[in-house]
Formats: sequence, C-alpha cells, structure tokens
Amino acid sequence: MEAYQERMIEERDELTERIGKLKTFSGTKIFENLDLREKQRINAQGHSMSLYLHILNERIKAFTNAS
Repeated sequence: MEAYQERMIEERDELTERIGKLKTFSGTKIFENLDLREKQRINAQGHSMSLYLHILNERIKAFTNAS
C-alpha cells in the first residue's frame, strides 16, 4: 500500500471519529440551547463531513478493489 493510501485511511478514521463526536454533541443540552443559526451551521458541518467521508470511502474502496 502506498503512503498516500495509508494517510487516506488514517484521515477516514479520524473523520469518522469527529463525526461521531459531533453527533454526540448534537444530542446534548448545550446544543439544544444554542441559537437556531448556530445549530444550522453545526448541522451543515456534519452534512459536509459525512459527504467527505463518503468520498474518502469510495476512493479507498477503489484502490483496495484494484489490489
């Protein structure tokens, strides 16, 4: 496996962890008490991160299937 592929897998794993933490935060009282606009920004961030994760997974799948 190439070094950049290993970095991509590490990035995917870190991103997965961050998305989990964001989802956990979204279920807290702190999140509940935030201004609506801030909640929308956090939700948009989570959506963008999930899309990025999907793309990373597709790229990883492509090089693991090619091996």
